[in-house]
Amino acid sequence: MMQALTLARSPTRAAAASLVTPVPSTAPIIPSWLVSSKLGRAVDAPVPPRDAPESRVSVIVVNYCGEDVLGPFLDSVLDGPLPPREVIVVDNASTDGSLELLRARPGVHVVASPENLGFGGGCNLGAAHATGNLLLFANPDVRLRHDTIACLARDLLATPGAAIATANLGEPDMPPPVRTRQIEEVAAMSGALMLVERAHFERLGGFDPAIFLYSEDTDICYRTVLAGRRVVKVWDAVGTHEAHGAGGGRRWSAEQIKNGLYVHLTARSAPAIVRYTGRMAVKTVVRGIRLRDPTVVSAWVETVRRLPATLARRRRVRGAAASAERARLERLAREHDHWVRVNWRRSVAAGLRRRVGRAG
Repeated sequence: MMQALTLARSPTRAAAASLVTPVPSTAPIIPSWLVSSKLGRAVDAPVPPRDAPESRVSVIVVNYCGEDVLGPFLDSVLDGPLPPREVIVVDNASTDGSLELLRARPGVHVVASPENLGFGGGCNLGAAHATGNLLLFANPDVRLRHDTIACLARDLLATPGAAIATANLGEPDMPPPVRTRQIEEVAAMSGALMLVERAHFERLGGFDPAIFLYSEDTDICYRTVLAGRRVVKVWDAVGTHEAHGAGGGRRWSAEQIKNGLYVHLTARSAPAIVRYTGRMAVKTVVRGIRLRDPTVVSAWVETVRRLPATLARRRRVRGAAASAERARLERLAREHDHWVRVNWRRSVAAGLRRRVGRAG
């Protein structure tokens, strides 16, 4: 039997026992009609299962006009010694040559959506087509090592209470991430490469369809902690992520602000909401002036418009959580926020050094 690694922050024995209670699977993430041939079409049969952690993993990648990055991503997933159970690519109505590339690629199950469902919506659609009991959601601009999936699956299955495992991702132009045999409990991590227990994913209802892009990963992680489960970072599972390689870019500032406010209003404490709201107000002013983008104001208008529905969701999500889980989320989130600030400063410093180097 595989032994779980010691977490940096481990619960008491009684708490750990309560966290590993099996979670029953519930209704499908999305209605059955959404999985019909009208919306999705399978190309190539899934890879047969094998007696290895990877055999339980369905890789789900959401693509929108990512023709330039899809090939290297698929190479990194399929060319390892033990490929995953299946690779599902949900194409969100791309207008480039993505579909042609995918349909020419063996071993890939293609689901073509006639409309752009966003990242969370695309992931939900891909999960409805998946057959594995572990779901690996990935961005197409991620590159995996030969054992990345195996490390994620190994430690998710071996860690008491874990429902989500995320990888140790670096950037292509930065030093490679340092591998270490460590598992860290976190409040939230990037959804660029996220392995989720399928039963837990279904119990939560998948990604929130109200979030089109940005913060859907934070939302599902926060809801996981409040549900009494764990989100862990596997430092031994390494890869690279080309930030904004397939994302929305700066024009999505309003979406980032709106969704961040929505997630905080849903799951975080009142002091945390106040602090985050202040930061977003500053960001709105800076982005609006520096980028001459008045659309960022729309984020606040939309937040106020849907505030009653957001508060109702807060009662269902945070209000239903035990006080110990709410306190655990706040503690983990404070640590997360600290390291986000540290990494941001490091990124800014690295960017300045590169500019100075090019100027010299």
